Amino acid sequence: MTHCPTIQLRGRPAQVRVEGQAAFDQDPARADANGGANGPAGAAPDLQKLLEKERGELQLARLALESGVERLRRLEAEWAAQAHQQVADLAVAVAAKVLAQEIKAQRFEIDPIVQAALESLPTGGEVVVRMHPADLERSSLARAEGEAASQIRAVADPTVKRAECLIETPHGFVQVDIESHLRALAEALHAPE
Repeated sequence: MTHCPTIQLRGRPAQVRVEGQAAFDQDPARADANGGANGPAGAAPDLQKLLEKERGELQLARLALESGVERLRRLEAEWAAQAHQQVADLAVAVAAKVLAQEIKAQRFEIDPIVQAALESLPTGGEVVVRMHPADLERSSLARAEGEAASQIRAVADPTVKRAECLIETPHGFVQVDIESHLRALAEALHAPE
């Protein structure tokens, strides 16, 4: 017994086409390939070409997206490096301003600065520490007695800036200045991690 599909239409149909029963009984994929009920002859190769074309376009789109993502990653790395550089520069500038204010307000100790410089020097021989006259007045070196006074001589030198010192040894000179400390800080902050 064959079944005839029933279709209910509303309104007046403009055109109706009825296919034979054999077309409905066939496999839909085979019907397409053989020009059956689902399409004209040759539709499958056209569909295959269309799919291949779309696959190629999708591959191009994927490559374009991957390239775009890679460019974004490079830009992000560049921006991060620039931001790191700017933050480091800002930190050094702030440190310089704070140091200048602390020095102007005389809220610093000269002895730890001199002591750190002396510890980095080779021992042996007389050492002359030159410092600003106002710093010398505040330094314990000005009041040193005994062996320390015979090894280290403190001298007032108005050409030396506040919170800095110049140390003379038999091996050469060591200058302890704020600019060199700020440069070292900047180099440390700019160094790659």
